[in-house]
Amino acid sequence: WNAEQYAGYGPGAVGAVDIGEGLVRYTNLKHPDAYCAAVEAGKLLPFESELLDDAKLRTERIMLGLRMNSGLSTSGLDLPNGSLRKMESRGWIEVDDQVVRLTAEGRHFCSEVALELM
Repeated sequence: WNAEQYAGYGPGAVGAVDIGEGLVRYTNLKHPDAYCAAVEAGKLLPFESELLDDAKLRTERIMLGLRMNSGLSTSGLDLPNGSLRKMESRGWIEVDDQVVRLTAEGRHFCSEVALELM
């Protein structure tokens, strides 16, 4: 949730590793039998992966940051003009010291807030 490396263990687990060119997110084989067979055969477990470029990391930072109780730091984010004021006037966010937090009502509109901030 903080755009850092994390390991995904088990069928269908998602992880992210830094390959020196950025984070690569991977998803392990989902079916337990296929996953176990791959482990036993010493094969690679991910069945899909994607490089998280700057644009994807920005999107994830906004989307996931809003979902955390600690909130989304706006430091270094170039947000659309007026987007914070618009969401604040609807009562969906609170802004304090460059940190955006969803209000209780705003939690119901998290996706809409994220889209507005992107």
